[in-house]
Amino acid sequence: METLQRTANRGSVSTGGYDIERSVKLQRTSEYFIKDTTQGDQQKWTFSTWVKRSNLSNSTDEYMNIWSAGKATSNYCHIYFRGDSSYPTNRIFIYLDNGGTQFFLGATSRSFRDTASWYHILLATDTTQGTDSNRNKFYVNGVQETLVGVSGAAAGFSTQNASTRVNDNGGRMSVGNLDSTTHSFNGYMAETILLDGTQASPTSFGKFDDNGTWVPIDPSGLTFGSKGFWLEYKTLNNMGADSSGGSNGFSVQNINQGDSATDSPTNNFSILNALHYYSGVYTSPMQGGTEIEIQSAAWKTFVSTIAVSSGKWYVEFEAGTATTFCGVSDVNEVTGVQQNQNYLGNWDKSIGFYGISGLLFIDGATSTWSGLAYGDGDKIGIALDKDNGYVYMSKNGVYANSGNPTSGSSGTGGVALTTGNAAYQASDQYVIGMSVQPANATTYANYGGFTTMSISSAASDGNGYGNFEYAPPSGYFALCTKNLAEYG
Repeated sequence: METLQRTANRGSVSTGGYDIERSVKLQRTSEYFIKDTTQGDQQKWTFSTWVKRSNLSNSTDEYMNIWSAGKATSNYCHIYFRGDSSYPTNRIFIYLDNGGTQFFLGATSRSFRDTASWYHILLATDTTQGTDSNRNKFYVNGVQETLVGVSGAAAGFSTQNASTRVNDNGGRMSVGNLDSTTHSFNGYMAETILLDGTQASPTSFGKFDDNGTWVPIDPSGLTFGSKGFWLEYKTLNNMGADSSGGSNGFSVQNINQGDSATDSPTNNFSILNALHYYSGVYTSPMQGGTEIEIQSAAWKTFVSTIAVSSGKWYVEFEAGTATTFCGVSDVNEVTGVQQNQNYLGNWDKSIGFYGISGLLFIDGATSTWSGLAYGDGDKIGIALDKDNGYVYMSKNGVYANSGNPTSGSSGTGGVALTTGNAAYQASDQYVIGMSVQPANATTYANYGGFTTMSISSAASDGNGYGNFEYAPPSGYFALCTKNLAEYG
């Protein structure tokens, strides 16, 4: 697995009592927010948002816009992730339109490929400043980024007293897209803010906690200005509502309350890990990292972005086909080769529950099971007791082999993580995931923060987190960071 930034926000609970309740899930090409703009301060403004990527920019000319403001085709201010063969992949690019001329502010010198974490994005502009480097400041997680040129395009700063396209009369502004056409974002957004008339510092929006992690603070006391806004995404029947006290909300495009998520910078849930990309084989994790559709028949394995070494955890999957494995693996045994050509239970320290036969696969060998075969539409529960070293599997709420996930050290009906694995250590970190083989079958994951699975019962864990079809067993919890802080 890739080594990730330790200062990225994985949902610290050290937020001084401030919680972000909701985020919005955005799916590339179709889901975004847009509004027409009227005259505001075009020289002095601050844009801030939190984003969590669910998949990466990997193909030629693949932009993923976070935000844009413009007046005509090609005349935009916009911030976006980009990945292709001509530019550094998965860096953040910033263009500022100065009075009709596209101006390249620059690209970050580092890539942002962490799909397990939230990033705070901040662009603060004041073109009236005499020193050019003070006119435009770009930050990620509270740290100012040094912007660089790429492929012959030099980085720079706005000319003094330039009027940008932000807050331009007769212009348009979009969140999660470039205007209303292309280059949209995949993932989650939370707490999107524009300050009209203020060049703010990062400390207006966040702080470093005791662990050195950048976390959000309450923005309600900020001066938003006449054209500023605060999108909290928590009004389910109006996701584009403005909470700033003004009336600068956005129109929603193909977004409804089903796109609301409890995954947030203050309680970060697991999703499917998108760091391994199989070109031409699948369309990459869709719907906020909770759906997989294989494009050609070949085994592919996807696991949680969160690994655990202790505690008791519950996850649900919905099979789109019987040719599916659900199960667990030691995170250090999950390599790109295994994920690309293999299935859970067919490598060391992994266990997979096979839909077609109901058989159990452990470390490359098969084992008899209770015969709970499953297929299209069945909901599979995985209950991982890392404290006692057992995993339990259920079909539509019924546990295989009369399993009792609350049986503790006796492991009644469960599968011991030590089975066929003399090298197992209690401190090993495990992930929960699925393997899919046939083409054109969509399989769904539900780690509790967001899912497109049909949920009728809306069951949560004992702490009130998660949204599951079946209640997690007593003492088992959703894979989110507030639970991890208590039990992980």
